[in-house]
Amino acid sequence: MKFPIRLLLTTVAVMTTIYILPGITAASFLSWFSTSVLIAFCNTVPKRLLLKLKIPMNLIFFGFLMLALNIILTYLAAGVFPEFTASKFYQVLVFSIIVTSITSVMNSIIPSDKADNPEE
Repeated sequence: MKFPIRLLLTTVAVMTTIYILPGITAASFLSWFSTSVLIAFCNTVPKRLLLKLKIPMNLIFFGFLMLALNIILTYLAAGVFPEFTASKFYQVLVFSIIVTSITSVMNSIIPSDKADNPEE
């Protein structure tokens, strides 16, 4: 049940960061929203898969794995949606740091699904 909440909050975090950060732009609301959903979904699903496999990759790499994933996803979204632009690498890096920080704080506040179901 926590997955839709995390996906929604990550989408809001990405949308807010796109709105605030210069250099990362979306021409229309549809491209803004669809880019946010794409990045949020791709950011949420791999992390859940890594947790399901019980591989603490985020601890091993000190969060750099999620940061690199966010950078790649931002460039991927810029390639998929022509109205979404990411102009410079350092702006994408700052964007990724902000999104990774927000999602890390959010994940520490919202417990995982495993805490809800102790039988697993």
